[in-house]
Amino acid sequence: MLPGTPVVGFGLLVCSFGVEFPSSWNGRATSNHDEKVRPSPSARKLRLRSPVWCNHEGSTRLPMGWAKTPLVPSLKPFLGWKDHACTLPPIDPAAYAGLAEPLTAMSLKTRLKRLIPFRSELRRGWNRIRPLPPLTLQGYSGPDRPSPHGSPVEPDNLLEQLGKTHQPTKCLHDYLKYYHLHFQGVRLRVRAVLEIGVDSGKSLSLWEEYFPNATIHGLDVEGHCRRFAGGRRKVHIGDAADPGCLESVLRHEPEGFDIVIDDGSHRMEHQLVAFNYLLPRLNSHAIYAIEDTGPCVGDDGLRVVRRVASLIPGIYDWPDTMPRPWPPDWTLPRKNFMSHFPEPDHWADRNIIGISFYRWLAIVNRGRNPGDNRYFYGE
Repeated sequence: MLPGTPVVGFGLLVCSFGVEFPSSWNGRATSNHDEKVRPSPSARKLRLRSPVWCNHEGSTRLPMGWAKTPLVPSLKPFLGWKDHACTLPPIDPAAYAGLAEPLTAMSLKTRLKRLIPFRSELRRGWNRIRPLPPLTLQGYSGPDRPSPHGSPVEPDNLLEQLGKTHQPTKCLHDYLKYYHLHFQGVRLRVRAVLEIGVDSGKSLSLWEEYFPNATIHGLDVEGHCRRFAGGRRKVHIGDAADPGCLESVLRHEPEGFDIVIDDGSHRMEHQLVAFNYLLPRLNSHAIYAIEDTGPCVGDDGLRVVRRVASLIPGIYDWPDTMPRPWPPDWTLPRKNFMSHFPEPDHWADRNIIGISFYRWLAIVNRGRNPGDNRYFYGE
């Protein structure tokens, strides 16, 4: 049961009781359906426990007390409400001399809004459990509509052209078009790249040519891979599952790495150890890629993919104190949208802005969440 559910029932029960005036009012006890109420000019200080009632036009607002029933004291601590003194302006009895319409209570909707202080929690709780339609993606039997483009990136792009020249194993898995999709906008600004797993050295040569201003680092457990060093390529010998080895590689780039590509042992525990250690130590907007995930390397349960996917909810973090829906009003100047956004508690929620999954490939984008959205702060 949702935490606010009992409040609705109790609130309706309280509203159904008659309402008795405090002793300072010159009038008899009245119910919601009495025809007229005449307040006393001496009624200045009242102990309020209820909403304010009004007439049909809403022009006259009169404070009224709760019904004196044993139910109210038990509701007060449950709702978290406390009595509070309220000073009212002088009331002129002549203003009500010609009042023809009876004073009626606020609408049920308004009363519920004031009786339920955590209605937003009710809404969020309902959104968590309400039934949603399944994603079957079935039922269409029409013709297959061809797309004007064959992939999300331009065909025969620069990286795929280099792949034909250097022929790394990445070409067989069709990773290069996805890498180009993520790297093309930053390739001239990238300063340091680390690839875990050197093998034949073809990938290091590929990245050296694709990133013309970067130093390309390779890490492998096989000592013979040193022969692939040269130019802007550096090779380190060590185990990527050893945090001490990873730390020694990081020291070679004091300004930090911009891109890491894990094409090493493809063992699940090795991939996760390297990801856990390296990601927080990269540059603020680094890109981390994990190649060869899933059944192609024996991970039939997609354990690595699921671990990475568990970071997705943090990307959508939205504090309870912020307005919903967002933005509250597009007609306002952007400078009025927000002056401060509470930082999420978890490091990953603050520093991961996107995760992409492709066949056998996962790519994680670091950034400032939500600080990278300049519109939050009216820039």
